[in-house]
Amino acid sequence: MEDETNGGKIGGYREFHEWFLRHGGSNEDGRLSKNFNWGDQDWLNSLSESWTPSSDSRMKSAISLSLIKGRKFYVIAGCELTYFCDFLKVNGGIVHHTFEQNSAMDPYSELMNPQCPIWDYKPNHLIISQVQNIRSLLGKNERERGFWSKDEQMTSLKSIANSLEWSISKIREKLDSPIWVFTHPMINSPSHGMFDYRGIDGLGQYEIITHFKLMQYDIARSFPAAYLLDSDLAFERVGKLNEPGSSGQIRPNEAMGGHPTESGGFLIGEYFNFQMAIISKEVQRVKCVVLDCDNTLWDGIIREDGESGISIFRNRLYRLWQLTQRGIILCLCSKNDPEDSEMIMKALSTYLDFDQKIVSKRINWNPKSANISSLAEELNIGTDSIAFFDDSPFERAEVEAILPEVMVYDAAKIEESLDWFNFHSFGDLTQDGSKRTELYKNESVRKEAESESGPDFEDFLISCEFRLEMRVPEPSELARVAELIQRTNQMNATLNRSDLSEIQRLFEDEKVTILISKLGDKFGDYGIIGVIIASTRDSIMSVKELAFSCRAMGRKVEHCLIEELIGLASAEDVTNIEIDVTKTSRNNQIISTLEEIGFLESEVGSDGTATFQLKIDEISGRRFPAWFSLTEGIGDGG
Repeated sequence: MEDETNGGKIGGYREFHEWFLRHGGSNEDGRLSKNFNWGDQDWLNSLSESWTPSSDSRMKSAISLSLIKGRKFYVIAGCELTYFCDFLKVNGGIVHHTFEQNSAMDPYSELMNPQCPIWDYKPNHLIISQVQNIRSLLGKNERERGFWSKDEQMTSLKSIANSLEWSISKIREKLDSPIWVFTHPMINSPSHGMFDYRGIDGLGQYEIITHFKLMQYDIARSFPAAYLLDSDLAFERVGKLNEPGSSGQIRPNEAMGGHPTESGGFLIGEYFNFQMAIISKEVQRVKCVVLDCDNTLWDGIIREDGESGISIFRNRLYRLWQLTQRGIILCLCSKNDPEDSEMIMKALSTYLDFDQKIVSKRINWNPKSANISSLAEELNIGTDSIAFFDDSPFERAEVEAILPEVMVYDAAKIEESLDWFNFHSFGDLTQDGSKRTELYKNESVRKEAESESGPDFEDFLISCEFRLEMRVPEPSELARVAELIQRTNQMNATLNRSDLSEIQRLFEDEKVTILISKLGDKFGDYGIIGVIIASTRDSIMSVKELAFSCRAMGRKVEHCLIEELIGLASAEDVTNIEIDVTKTSRNNQIISTLEEIGFLESEVGSDGTATFQLKIDEISGRRFPAWFSLTEGIGDGG
């Protein structure tokens, strides 16, 4: 009997919601949600049991992550995002949906309300929609086509876009949380026919949607941590309507669009979860891809078939080249005779000059786990940031057994891997990312020169002709600062992992000092390789972030930047500099640097952090090694 009762309640929910979809989310009383419990647990349980996760490889890569559970989401939208909100609730999210709370269905109206609860709610994520505004505009176009000029249409679109820009700006005054802008979902079925963009003056329905989406992209890129929740991208792998007779992802016969179906709402939720994984500070990202060669990069065995007998997997190589544009470096690990190395690199040179994208290689008969460990040591990265592709189940199993932290995949998955969240770079694109291959190759040349140098290491450093630049970053460099903080483990003292929006806020704070270091030598420029962020209160300077690229190790660049901070602090009547260090097994070097400069460990917390302090009256700062010349205008590397 209980099941029948629950079934009736669930059926009632669906009936109510379908009525909303047919009537644009309104009724005579203005909001049916006044009379219905949108968070009914029986309904959510039913959804959870019936939900089948998408087969889309993007969503599958992130679905096991617990990124939604326990987090707070503020959704400013009408009924178009009700099923999306159900997805968040099913996955443990705490949701404030303005439609369900009988308040505004667009961000401008919601934020104009003096009683808007968003500021006290303090959400982890905000999702905003203007679907109801665009539906009104599309309706006007349906009724007045021929009497409403293109200029007038664009003016109306810009008005809605301006309200979006104002809304995000208003939110950014108090909140740093990521903002997600929902795009208008729609099946193109215009009243005036398929060629409604021709003939009489004015935009067709799909043109209106497309113009507005481009405006949304432009607005989002102008704010820190503002992203598009693009329904077209969410649905592109499975289709908007699916097979005939299926309800699909969007209501198929809704002239002005805007409302995902139940399955569509959940798919948007999965896509949202995937994007959350890409910007999350909590997930491990791939820094280096290690590749087998035979039957992985080409069809055949090169030492048996020769160069002419193998067939390059051209699309795999192209997809791997794309990974280098995300800042992921490539290495080879192949069981072949060492003398085959030249033939292997020559084979790779035949397509995209792919041999030039290989940072390092191990061509020998050693166990691949040993070779991967050797590559990690050479590159100064953790093995947990390495992805390994091989066609052999035996080789994959050997690496998994010896190095379980390495991400191991079948070679057949190379092309698909670009879809996975952990193969995406964190934050905004930077010049340093796409040049990382060249930076690492330059480092290999430096190490070779070092190995061939005489016994006096300082003489070698002087011979490198190091140029060092230390200064406040330009606003355009803050994205690289954020990337450095997120990527660095070994030379990261605090592990606070400030993201771009927080760094931009700190950049505007007069009591916060941000310093970067850039390095160059006779082999090339490194770009930005160090950052310090510190705030001053009274006579105490507290270091919030202290991070350096592993490429800086062994040259005392980190000493120089800390010394520069000490010099600045001395001039500002600071008496003490303190930093809370999160000790790990991998950041001992940065702790040693602090101790060498004169910091003393004064307190150890129960959470594993240790406070290091330096009394300014005991040190003047700016003690730089003789092998550095201070300069300006160092490039970004490459």
